[in-house]
Amino acid sequence: MLNNKGFDLWADGYDKSVGLSDEANTYPFAGYKKVLAAIFQTVMQTPNASVLDIGFGTAVLTARLYEQGCTIYGQDFSSRMLELASEKMPGAHLYQGDFTQGLVEPLQNPRYDYIVATYALHHLTDTQKVVFLSALRGCLNENGKILIGDVAFETRDALNRCRQEAGAHWDDDEIYFVAEEIKKDFVTLWDKHLLYNIWNKMYKREIIEKHNIKFPDYNWGEDIEFNREYLLQVNTLFNMQKCFYHYIRGRGTTITGKYIKNLYEIRLKENQEFKEYFDKFGIEKSNYEEFCARRHIERTLGCIENLFNEECNMSFKEKYKKIKQIIYDETTREELKKMKPQSKKVKILLIPYRIKSVLLAMIMGKGLAFCKKKLPKLFNSLKNKR
Repeated sequence: MLNNKGFDLWADGYDKSVGLSDEANTYPFAGYKKVLAAIFQTVMQTPNASVLDIGFGTAVLTARLYEQGCTIYGQDFSSRMLELASEKMPGAHLYQGDFTQGLVEPLQNPRYDYIVATYALHHLTDTQKVVFLSALRGCLNENGKILIGDVAFETRDALNRCRQEAGAHWDDDEIYFVAEEIKKDFVTLWDKHLLYNIWNKMYKREIIEKHNIKFPDYNWGEDIEFNREYLLQVNTLFNMQKCFYHYIRGRGTTITGKYIKNLYEIRLKENQEFKEYFDKFGIEKSNYEEFCARRHIERTLGCIENLFNEECNMSFKEKYKKIKQIIYDETTREELKKMKPQSKKVKILLIPYRIKSVLLAMIMGKGLAFCKKKLPKLFNSLKNKR
């Protein structure tokens, strides 16, 4: 890995080596000028913008912004890069420092319209990227943006092909963005139940109004649909540690404590909508297939429990027929093959599915309904650890 001395030695020939790689359209700087041009045009939309450049190098980008009246701040861990950049931008606020350790103190207090990082963040691990970018969010002005230009690949296969073509020129110490893996993390956010509810989130009103995002006309899963539509329109999510809102409920006071007619049909529709939703995001099927399967099967357990809600007036025969439909359904059988149970409790609850026992499924459903009403703590432990 290049340290600050390595970059000092590279500094004087940096622009030339970058130019040769870009012109030849080869790793690692293929498309370099286009990337910088796109960032430049974005920043130019804000007159006299305040810009922080992370790893500014020889100031190829920021020198142009400086000439256009932008106020430039920057951090780079090469003293020689800093010297060269200072010659181009004598009025810029430039500091030497290793950004893998965070921002130097003088850069922590100002607020910026734009924070740019071009061909720099690949020196951070994926975990470090998340931590660092989350911290940078707090340094932005209202409506400020973080703009990243770097070596990136759509898939891991594309990265591996580039590695083979680059041969000895490939830098194994650099960690590049892989789009499909970033998108996979989006599925994880749903899997961790971080995107379902609305009461633990803050939204931008202008986004809601601009795209006419509204709750659907049904009262089951409406939060999910609202969030899915909203998330299609945003580029960033930010996790705040501070608690702004306390939500307390009694299980019987919410829609989840009521009997829902045709709940299984609702779950079938919901499962298909989730798959179509991930397709809209360009997420590979292999990255969401198991999650959707597991989510659907776990919710069919709730469909069976729902039939034993005290508000349900179906006869024993009708319940038997409905449960048979659920566990014999083609979708259930297919999703059952794909899912990976997350606990022993779920494995036990799915025994009736595996052996196709309707009577055993009825006993299980009645037991879950009893726990939900009489032993809510036990029911919650079954639900939350599934």
